[in-house]
Amino acid sequence: MRKYIQILSALLVLAAVSCEKGTDGPGGSGTGNQEIRFPSGNSYHTGEDVIIICSGISSGASFWLVSADGTQTPLEDVTVTDSGIFFTPETAGEFTVVAEQDGERIELGRITVTIASIDVTVTHTPSYCLPGESFTVDGSGFDASAILAVATPDGSRTMLETENTETSLTAFVPEDAPRGKLDLLIVQNDGEQTISQAFFITSRKYLVRFTTSLGTGTSAYSREFSFTRDENGHVTATSPYTLTVSAGSDDRHGEYIGYDFSATEEEEENSYYPFLLKISDTEGNVLSSTFETERTDVGTGETVVSTEEFDWEYDASGFLSWYVGRYSNETVSDDGNINFEDIDGSDIYAYEDESLVNNPFAVDCTLGLQAASSADHILSVALALGFTGQRSENLPSGIAGGSATVPVTYVFDEEGYVTRASYGENSILPVTVEFVYE
Repeated sequence: MRKYIQILSALLVLAAVSCEKGTDGPGGSGTGNQEIRFPSGNSYHTGEDVIIICSGISSGASFWLVSADGTQTPLEDVTVTDSGIFFTPETAGEFTVVAEQDGERIELGRITVTIASIDVTVTHTPSYCLPGESFTVDGSGFDASAILAVATPDGSRTMLETENTETSLTAFVPEDAPRGKLDLLIVQNDGEQTISQAFFITSRKYLVRFTTSLGTGTSAYSREFSFTRDENGHVTATSPYTLTVSAGSDDRHGEYIGYDFSATEEEEENSYYPFLLKISDTEGNVLSSTFETERTDVGTGETVVSTEEFDWEYDASGFLSWYVGRYSNETVSDDGNINFEDIDGSDIYAYEDESLVNNPFAVDCTLGLQAASSADHILSVALALGFTGQRSENLPSGIAGGSATVPVTYVFDEEGYVTRASYGENSILPVTVEFVYE
């Protein structure tokens, strides 16, 4: 019924000889061609009829929307009358309307098409969905036409099979759906709303190798940590360390899982020093790190070697706030991201690009860069095993300090996992981290 009313209205307008909103010339191009008029102006929403008053167009003509880069989109459903034409655009953008007939190309004018907004309220949007599974968006204002869709960075869309109520939309994600970071949209009637620009369709992968590098050439300090995992992602072996896992308890931490990383003399000579991590049996976070320390006795001047245990701390949101690895360090969390303070109190890592996000199953890249810059093996291993608490929502866009921020560059795989991050390539001490997920 609604479509019938639109068509009837369009025919009535085409029969009119003038309109207050009319624009003369091809789409208002300034040619002064009074034979071509846009009685409703040149700006439209998707799903809204475009009306062009013109003459001499035959019913057998072909019609196109041509974008500024020359891309031609055919118009399949165009109504032609003695007074002109009308059609309903479904794609947003700026276009020239072109008719072709009898070997002649006629430019009818330019139009701007925008997407109509919809009146819905969203209260919950998930961050990801696994292929072959479903997810639910909660809110209000959804009607029977509402469906969920995903859009890739190049703009191609996939409409998802959606079950809807007035307060929820549940979509099924097929196995062949696009992967990686996507826009998530609600399409309803002739309008839509983007509800996330960082929705992932992804498989769950686990980190099996983590490589850090500090410096360049023969002076570069590079280390690689590899992990063997079972089908549930649990680590069963590591390299170069030898791993022993056992349950334990003490008065300070209660029950915990001990991850004991031992090293041969040769590995220790290459600075792979042994250590023990106590992991919370409930939270899965590092409770403490234990390793040998060396200090010089003030009275005797002798080197004293002892084994010490250091507690790790987390803030109320679950972010790591204090750890002791090769060095002790305090972290801060701000707007959902981990950071470190420089000696002047300023933040070391800049988060200036909200679109920079990692796959939701990836480890925290900020802690990875920090582990590389400080050559901290304990932090590297704890991070790689997922024992460092809440992960940053964003990826750091750069390293702050001085007169300019040094940008961090990233390489992503097809599912949006960061596989390489680096900064300072032209400096004395460039930092690089590489992640291999399987």
